[in-house]
Amino acid sequence: MAEFLRDVDDYFGERDLTIEFTEKPSIKDELISAGWSDFDETVWLAHAGVFPATPPVDIERVGDTTLEQFARMKLQSFGETEDEPDASTLAVEMSMRKVELRGDGRGLLAKADGEATAMCAYYSGEDHFVFLLGTRIPFRGRGIASAVLHQIVDDAHASRARSVIINARAGGRPESLYKNLGFTDEVYRQWRFRSPS
Repeated sequence: MAEFLRDVDDYFGERDLTIEFTEKPSIKDELISAGWSDFDETVWLAHAGVFPATPPVDIERVGDTTLEQFARMKLQSFGETEDEPDASTLAVEMSMRKVELRGDGRGLLAKADGEATAMCAYYSGEDHFVFLLGTRIPFRGRGIASAVLHQIVDDAHASRARSVIINARAGGRPESLYKNLGFTDEVYRQWRFRSPS
């Protein structure tokens, strides 16, 4: 292990690195002893079961006219803020989301009384893969994100997709929420470590 870490240092120098494992790493303790951070364990869950009842929510597909609103919602919900993003940050976010929503990418925007409350992005195909799901702070705990996921599961059944998959940080609140909604089939797990600064 020490030789491997020396090789990594020699080759990459001072650059920030991430090592990812798809099986539980047997060298976890050695990496941490060498100063690497155990910063993320992610689990991918597939929906397997009946979706519980969710409140009625106005959900619309994201298109050119709602892309800015969708990007703003992503920044606010993931940034844990109600502040308006600055113009340059919003422009970058819109550019990234526009690329993701091409082809098999889909975006959904949930609204209550005409106000955007939650957003979701997923890839539609043989499996539907949810890669972004966020709710603005004032609207959390009302079942809005659950209703959005319910819509995706319904769409997957209608299009005869094999499954709906979502990922979450292992052991976190979202994982527990997703499991309560029927995402109980663990299909993949990933461990990531960050190099010492």
